[in-house]
Amino acid sequence: MARLEWYDESKIPDSTVDQRYQNSLLDGPRLVGADWGNTGTPEDLGPVLHTIKSRVLFLWGLYDPFLVPEYALSLARTVPNGDVYVMDKASHHMEEEYPEDYSRVVKAFLAGPDEID
Repeated sequence: MARLEWYDESKIPDSTVDQRYQNSLLDGPRLVGADWGNTGTPEDLGPVLHTIKSRVLFLWGLYDPFLVPEYALSLARTVPNGDVYVMDKASHHMEEEYPEDYSRVVKAFLAGPDEID
């Protein structure tokens, strides 16, 4: 978990470790997406991203091992009013690694204009 999802493992909340441990004790699938019957089938939204009219913010950790920041940039280029913020020294859970910084970025985005010409 630390290696794949966190840039700084010292920032992993004890509650997250406890929750992951408790989940590891359960029978059956433990990973999101391991059983699509419980969560639905993945859907490719690529063909409709260009139709989104609202402003969209893609927040990404620079060291996210699942998808590189260039992927967020490609999404923002597809959504007409898309924007990207890449957080340095962050991985997949930047909202927990740096909650104050994450909140500041989201609040600044939400305080922006309602419509973009």
